[in-house]
Order: sequence, then structure tokens, then C-alpha cells
Amino acid sequence: MKKILPIFLASLLLLSSCSVDWNDEKDKKISELEEKQIVSQSESKLFNNSLESDKLILDNKKLNFEYDLKCQERADL
Repeated sequence: MKKILPIFLASLLLLSSCSVDWNDEKDKKISELEEKQIVSQSESKLFNNSLESDKLILDNKKLNFEYDLKCQERADL
């Protein structure tokens, strides 16, 4: 029984040291992943805003074309 206790404590120490973050690697990884996620969200938001802007520009050009067409039809009358 006395021999089992030190072996048990040694194995417990080895197993627990594997899960302990001694040099803050987990915190660094979490920070990097959060930063990547923020960048990804920003890029996605920027892309969506760009698409909306392009759609508004096309709608505006279409309206201007229709207006010019109506003005030309009135001038022809």
C-alpha cells in the first residue's frame, strides 16, 4: 500500500501537469482565434455593405435611365 501511494501521486502530478497551461498558450490561442473571428466578421460586414451599396447604385442608375427615357419621350411629343 505504501508503494502504491507515491506511484499514484506521481502519475496524478504528470497527468495534471499536461492540462495546466504553464506558459499561457491557451490564452494566446484564444486571443488569436477571437481576433481572427473579429476580422472575419468585419470583412463579412464590409462585403455585405459593399453589395448593398452596389445594389443602390444600380437601382439609382436604373431610375435615372427611366427618368431620362420619359423626358426624351415627352420631348418627342
